[in-house]
Amino acid sequence: MRTRLEITTNRGLEDLVIEELRRLAVAAGLTDFAGEHRPHGLPGWAAVAAEGPPGALEALALGLRSALHVVRPIHAFTLEGDDPLGQIQAEVAALDIPELAPEGVRFRVTSRRTGQHPFTSEDVQRVAGAGVRDRAWRAVSLKDFDVELRVDVRDARCLVGVQLTREPLARRGERPYLPHMALQANVAWALLHLARPEPAGPPRELLDPFCGSGTILLEAAARWPTVHVAGGDTSEASVAGARANLAAAGHAGEIRVGDAREADRLWADRRFDTVVSNPPFGKRIGPNMSFTQLFGELLRALTAVTTPDARVALLVYKRGAFNQALREHPAFAVRHARVIELGGLHPAILVLDRVA
Repeated sequence: MRTRLEITTNRGLEDLVIEELRRLAVAAGLTDFAGEHRPHGLPGWAAVAAEGPPGALEALALGLRSALHVVRPIHAFTLEGDDPLGQIQAEVAALDIPELAPEGVRFRVTSRRTGQHPFTSEDVQRVAGAGVRDRAWRAVSLKDFDVELRVDVRDARCLVGVQLTREPLARRGERPYLPHMALQANVAWALLHLARPEPAGPPRELLDPFCGSGTILLEAAARWPTVHVAGGDTSEASVAGARANLAAAGHAGEIRVGDAREADRLWADRRFDTVVSNPPFGKRIGPNMSFTQLFGELLRALTAVTTPDARVALLVYKRGAFNQALREHPAFAVRHARVIELGGLHPAILVLDRVA
């Protein structure tokens, strides 16, 4: 049986979703795997297909670390004529959706619309819901639903599917400490993967000098059970919270209170072959702080606490300031760079090799 799925992630990480699922599919014995970046021209989406037993590809996709949501595509069509909303309602009403077949099933419709249209996403949700009820009466429930129907519109294309994930895959279990702002777990996974892809082997000692609530450390410990993880943060509350999160997940690690720019003093007794971190984007370091100075001091400190073969992966928002600091501290060279989308911002993942 050939199964096709469409998977959402952060823009710029689509290829990592395909790469991760391909590896899982091959290991599971699925055959004829195919992946497509940005199907229908949708950034932040990947399409995959493989031959295998019913439900096998779905089960693998629901365990992805790089993804957000998994969708089973049902139908795609082009909007034509003077009544696009009427067309959407009619097209949905004509669909046979197995998940909506059982009596008593409750559903909701979500929609993401991009392009210029004489209607809103809310209008799409309304008429798609009416289309479901035209075929077979099913109750709508925005919160207590059994089936989530996605009806997304991109320019003149309308895409209909059933979302298989109720919560984003990046929301990995309960944490004792979860601040208002925390790095998405799938982005943390991407940073780690790009720092140490499979051929490079696992790290031995990994540091996150801006660890916050410990998301990168949690992902690293889950990915490489033998790695020794360490983190630092200037916030005592964050350090306590990161310790609690690691302990709750059953992972060991050492987390210290301290400034990343003073990592050479904070970690004078340690040497790390891998550094992965999410430096502040701007709000936490004060209005008078120079980003070039911040990054320069960080690179200087990391030179003192990393091994000669170390690799560093950072999520950087102020790329111009970072590049200037890198020119002034040539102990590291850029190995890989890619821009991603994160909460409406477009930071870059920069992977550095220690070269001096």
